[in-house]
Amino acid sequence: MKSRLIDAAAFVIGGIPPFLLSGTAEFPVPFRIILLILSAPLSLVAAPIGFLFGAIGLLSFGFLPFISIVANGMMFLLISHVVRRALIGGKPARITLAIAMAAWTTWGVMLTVQAWSEREPPPPRVVLASPLAGRWGGQLNFYAKTLILHPREDKTLEGFLYTDGALSGQLWNGAWTEDSLRFWLGRIPYRAHYDSTSMVLQWVIEGTPRSMELHRASGDTTRFTWRPN
Repeated sequence: MKSRLIDAAAFVIGGIPPFLLSGTAEFPVPFRIILLILSAPLSLVAAPIGFLFGAIGLLSFGFLPFISIVANGMMFLLISHVVRRALIGGKPARITLAIAMAAWTTWGVMLTVQAWSEREPPPPRVVLASPLAGRWGGQLNFYAKTLILHPREDKTLEGFLYTDGALSGQLWNGAWTEDSLRFWLGRIPYRAHYDSTSMVLQWVIEGTPRSMELHRASGDTTRFTWRPN
């Protein structure tokens, strides 16, 4: 009875890593590496199981997480059984356990090296000393507009536009110089010349030029805490 409980616990523990990896949550790199290593036994049986279910027409993106959870759980259950056999003196079990642990360790090292080598480098730092960095406020059609700008060291420009405190959009494909800037918001390109206190933002909609005057409010580059529309 005790051995069955241990095997059941091993099955549940083995199913947790692929269950977490099958979701949409983003985990920190070290924690994700741990989950990948704990899912390593799945690689030994994933190919034949995938081929089998593919042959009978059950392989789909919705069914793959279930296969992964069950397969990895079964591998943990098998490892639990082999460990118990090795502890009571079974020579074949000890040899099997040694081979499995060597393969698992090698797989874990390979996953760790691969995961760390594929890490994206951090983005260039925001140039906080630039007068462009921070919050710029203005008004358009009786609505309060706030532009939060992040000029980065590589001369790219990021930021957010808020209308009455609600997020209107995120800037993309932006660039800046010492006295000018440009970016896209949605499908519309914007440009402006600025100094330490003000700028005039210009854009064109359906052939009609538009503009908005903005004044520097503060050097605070943090986003608003209001929920977006």
